[in-house]
Amino acid sequence: MEFNRNDKQSFLSAISFFSRELKLLLFMSATNDNPSFLIDWNKIDWDYFLELLDRHRLISFVYKKSKLFKDFIPADIIETISIRYQENTHRMLLITSEMIRIGKIISSKNIPYLFVKGPVWSLQLYGNVATRQSRDVDIFVPYEYVEQFDSIMIEAGYEKEEIYHTAAQKKYFIEHYHHFIYRKDELMLVLEVHWKLFNDYMQYPLSVEEMIKESDTADLGGFNFKILSGQHLIIYLFSHGAVHAWYRLFWLRDVAQLVDKNQDWKVILEISEKMKTIRPVIQGLVLSHLMFGSNLPESLDKYMIDDPVISKIVKYGIHKINETSARPFNMLFQSFYFSRLKKDLWYKIKCFTFLALKTEIWSEVHLPDSLFFVYYIVRPYIWYKRVFNIYYKTGRKLR
Repeated sequence: MEFNRNDKQSFLSAISFFSRELKLLLFMSATNDNPSFLIDWNKIDWDYFLELLDRHRLISFVYKKSKLFKDFIPADIIETISIRYQENTHRMLLITSEMIRIGKIISSKNIPYLFVKGPVWSLQLYGNVATRQSRDVDIFVPYEYVEQFDSIMIEAGYEKEEIYHTAAQKKYFIEHYHHFIYRKDELMLVLEVHWKLFNDYMQYPLSVEEMIKESDTADLGGFNFKILSGQHLIIYLFSHGAVHAWYRLFWLRDVAQLVDKNQDWKVILEISEKMKTIRPVIQGLVLSHLMFGSNLPESLDKYMIDDPVISKIVKYGIHKINETSARPFNMLFQSFYFSRLKKDLWYKIKCFTFLALKTEIWSEVHLPDSLFFVYYIVRPYIWYKRVFNIYYKTGRKLR
């Protein structure tokens, strides 16, 4: 499949502003050996390249390619890449070991669950738990089991991140957010327990209970994990990437890996259309093609022609990938972007009415439950204060 001329020129124009270092990172992580970018090795800022490598979490792919281009890469950079690769392998094996331990505990309590992302996705996509980079463990658990799970985590040596302090705050958090965070400092490990897939149910119209019911299993270290079924993995991977505007490239590298597995994309696109996730799926496929050279399914043509909004969200993804640093997500820009991910009118309305209170506000402003509504009034002031402090400390200019 080929883009129409205007879309192609627009995409390539946006990509032309990528730094040399970002283009090199893409070149060294591509799914094939054909260079998509011309690389001027003598002008690479290697410190910045390593910074991008860390942000986009592509160490396994760059490590393999670095051996092929060792004549062009400084010896100390080769060594640094090798060390980071070994550290990631050790890290992922540590996370996998902890997953097995936790999995055995919750299975013994007969709690339904799913492990997602991290080593599980690495195994499902690449056949190796250590290929992807991950810094936490994600578990899906039906909400009715969350309190029981809470006591299990504390007994297992984890500390729960304090979020709310009153009954009204707890009620609001459960309704508008989707996970709790537990930390185990001795392992530098974060464990997220999800009772919803996203803050907003409409981002992915399946419940945790439905996904657990239709789950598959995977054997790790002699223990059978509950994992996402192949179909749910594909749709959730695209939905998750789209919610974050694909600002980390390793999500798109996962998409490229999926394309290489020769999925029946006609069926997948039909399913995603029924689930109203068609725009995130096409956005991810197009961005993966542009970034990593993965093939585009032939069946994409009619969607690109019939829906010009797809080109807009693809360009926004390119913009987020190219941002030189993590910026606070402007609430208005965020709402506009989210509203374009689906055609559904009620969903679009929710994108502009559902601007969840940031939980940090409960620590900065202490109010009794009877005055909970005041948090909505002071929210804009707190947000602008936070953004100003970030930009003031880092010397960045406000956009």
